[in-house]
Amino acid sequence: FAAVKVNLTKFKQLLVKYSKSKSGQEYYLAFFPELVKRFPPFLEVLAKLLHVLYEFDVLGEDAILKWASKLQENEIKSKIGGFLDWLQEDDDESSEEESSDED
Repeated sequence: FAAVKVNLTKFKQLLVKYSKSKSGQEYYLAFFPELVKRFPPFLEVLAKLLHVLYEFDVLGEDAILKWASKLQENEIKSKIGGFLDWLQEDDDESSEEESSDED
C-alpha cells in the first residue's frame, strides 16, 4: 500500500482538480469495483485507499456514503464497513457540533 500512497500523493493536485465536481467523484468511485475485479489484492487495501482519498479531499463524505449505499458488491461492502462506520460517526459528530453551535 505504501507505493500506492506515494503515487496518490504525487498526483494529489491532479486528482483533486478532477474531483471538484460531483460527477468527478462519482467517476472515481465507480472505478473501485472494476479495480478490485481486475486486481483482487486491492480489496484488502480499499478502505485505506478510500481513507487517503478522503483525507486528500479528493472524495467527499457524502459522495462516499451515497456510493456505498448503492454498492452491489457485498465483499467490497464488508471490507470497507469499518471505514464507512467511521465516516458515519464523523458525520454524526459534526452534526452534533453544528447544532450545539447554534444554541
